[in-house]
Amino acid sequence: MIELLLRIQEACLQLERWHLVGPGLGLIVLGLFLWLGGVRYAFLVVGLFGATLGAAAGLLVSHWFEVETAVAVAGGAAIMTILALLLKNLVIIGLAIALFAVVGGFTYLGYTLDQQESSDRIGQTETDLTDAESSAIDVEALVRYESEHLRSAALGGDDTPSGGIRKLDRIREELTELASVNQKMLILCAAGGAILGLFLGYLLKKVMMAISCSIIGSTGAIVGMLMLFLAKGTPVISSLQERPKLLPSIFIVMVLFGFLVQLILAGAKKIENVTEDEDEEK
Repeated sequence: MIELLLRIQEACLQLERWHLVGPGLGLIVLGLFLWLGGVRYAFLVVGLFGATLGAAAGLLVSHWFEVETAVAVAGGAAIMTILALLLKNLVIIGLAIALFAVVGGFTYLGYTLDQQESSDRIGQTETDLTDAESSAIDVEALVRYESEHLRSAALGGDDTPSGGIRKLDRIREELTELASVNQKMLILCAAGGAILGLFLGYLLKKVMMAISCSIIGSTGAIVGMLMLFLAKGTPVISSLQERPKLLPSIFIVMVLFGFLVQLILAGAKKIENVTEDEDEEK
């Protein structure tokens, strides 16, 4: 996985700053909102979720039936927003299903990537050792191999912004190919996550709403910050490589903190609503 992240970093460092700054700021703002206010403003979150699904569905419809893209996207977003608000509980369960399915799929994909990278690294090391024995290469070159190999995997010949975009396209194609090769197991893991999300979402709607918003919000905020660092030209992923436990630790702490804050705020809102109802009755 680290080699893939380094390649993404190298591609992002070649992009224009505005390619990263705008989306990065948007992810941070939306991520912080979901991280701390997802449950308290569940009505708005459900509406946004429905609008996103509707816009995506409208985009597909525009390609399939040759409908005007803007009309299809706007219409799909409006229709799905209304349906989502009318069927709020079902949308919360759907959000939990989608989140757990994505987590299950990406967990398996990450495991497959780690296995593939480890196999490639071992094979490359054996090749280098064989070449070293036959040509008497300096021993220090072999000692430096591990650190240099990870960086060289991210290097490319084109340092222009278009070169960065092409690298991101190649990475996306490789991931698509990897997913297609391991399609059955990927679908199985995603389906297992979806079933777990359905079960938990049905039993614990408010809790699952809080944990889903906290996970999505934390992910968005962290990815947005990484994008801003990359826009500045800082190779932040290379720096994090020296502290592999730092980013996962930050993510876990953010998820737990956001989850607890949302439950507290949701409880306060419930008490406030009960008080208002009692005042109206008096």
